[in-house]
Amino acid sequence: MMIEQSANYAYKLKYIGNPTFDKVRDLSTQFYRELPQALQDELYEALNRGIDILDSEPQMTAYLYAFGKMHQAKLEYAFGKLPKEFLELPEINIVDYGCGQALGTMCYADFLRENGYSQKVKTITLIEPSDICLKRAALHVSTFFLMLKLRP
Repeated sequence: MMIEQSANYAYKLKYIGNPTFDKVRDLSTQFYRELPQALQDELYEALNRGIDILDSEPQMTAYLYAFGKMHQAKLEYAFGKLPKEFLELPEINIVDYGCGQALGTMCYADFLRENGYSQKVKTITLIEPSDICLKRAALHVSTFFLMLKLRP
């Protein structure tokens, strides 16, 4: 699986230290807010309320800025409903279907850490129709789960 490597974003993420979803979103927020308002509006409109397949780095940035907090809140609620027996499994495999930029996987890593679970994620399979998002997802996952085997 290809991982985004040469973009400025990848360099910034590499040195983020103790990655969290909020820190990742802050990278996008900072970039997005520095754009002229007309360009912010254009990018937001191109997202089509978040349902279109993303095909550019600026769209990925706009998506994370515009919809990241909403996804995070939904995921935190859902993860809180998982049975304790599941969360206490010593290891799991994740299949992130329609992963986008791997928001769900990043939020799950935060959930485990914030709630003191030591569950090991053995493998992560990322499934996404957008090549650029898949590469960004692989970058995010490799930052949150060091020494992990990614599956295409």
